[in-house]
Amino acid sequence: MFNNVQIGAQYLGDLLADPEWHIMQYTGMHDSQGKEIYEGDIIKVTAIDGQSYVSPVKYFGDEDYPAFDLDQKYIPEPWYPYESNALSEEFGNGLSKIEVVGNIYENPELMEAGGK
Repeated sequence: MFNNVQIGAQYLGDLLADPEWHIMQYTGMHDSQGKEIYEGDIIKVTAIDGQSYVSPVKYFGDEDYPAFDLDQKYIPEPWYPYESNALSEEFGNGLSKIEVVGNIYENPELMEAGGK
């Protein structure tokens, strides 16, 4: 994975058409270890009691919800429903550890067991 790679416009079309490459948009957030969080990253949310779950970060703009959030089908009870954006609530409460553990392209196996 390459971060902050600059390429010429002439190569952009080829890059986007190549199934080996995935453009991941930066969310503007960092996990508990200071790692940047991108759309498509898989994050592990761990509560102070040690319970945890993993969920991909998704941009919901195509669903009339223009925000980065966690995919709710991976959020188990009693965590869901959140009163607002789950990703924002986890960052805002300061009680959970949030860690990037992979991404949906390089580590799809992390998502295979999840989902309601």
